[in-house]
Amino acid sequence: MTGMDVPAHLKITLYQHHRGQGRKQTFYGPYESLAVKGWQRTVSGLRVEKNENFVDKANRSEYKKYSNYCVNKYNRDIHQTRWTQGAATLEKCQMECDSKAQCGGIEWYNSNWNGSKCHLMLTGWGANKAVKGYSGGRWKDAECYARQTMKTCEKWTRYTNYCVNSSGRDMRQTRWSKGAKSLATCQAECDKQLQCSGVEWYNSGWNRSKCHLMLTGWGFNKASHGQTRGRRW
Repeated sequence: MTGMDVPAHLKITLYQHHRGQGRKQTFYGPYESLAVKGWQRTVSGLRVEKNENFVDKANRSEYKKYSNYCVNKYNRDIHQTRWTQGAATLEKCQMECDSKAQCGGIEWYNSNWNGSKCHLMLTGWGANKAVKGYSGGRWKDAECYARQTMKTCEKWTRYTNYCVNSSGRDMRQTRWSKGAKSLATCQAECDKQLQCSGVEWYNSGWNRSKCHLMLTGWGFNKASHGQTRGRRW
């Protein structure tokens, strides 16, 4: 086996040696010329399945391209995280960013840099949000793709109590009457706000609304889980 192209909506599991008696390895599309080093002559079979992580392009974030590494609004370099899971293609790198709400963009190096083509900017949506490419001399073949929208592949997790941060402390909630029609509407309103990390829903209403957004960002005061101590509010 010399390689195969894997579209984004599929995942491929390769099996080594006769009747799959060796190792196996699963790859989530998209991939171009997929091959496992050292397995070219020993692949005995493959399984093709639906990629459960696939999100249609219409439901993904939009990115704006710049020909240099990513900087914040002050033209200062920001921390990038090497992300080999997204190194197969530019599309896959962007999909990896979409799966992380704190990801403000990606850096892509087609010739590879620091062990990966794909680097995520996991610095949130505040002062260190990736907003453009550096305006000075270009670094290698760096390309910055600044995330313009907050569409995300992340899933909602339900907890039976009010939202708290990772330390179990109550967080400030913002009454959001525009989302009070239904839980789905409330969650959709959260998706529109870059700093929203969760919602509190009160089916019987509280403080003049059923819907309350947690607009406390993606740092220490990110909505992490539901309160586990004391009486349910």
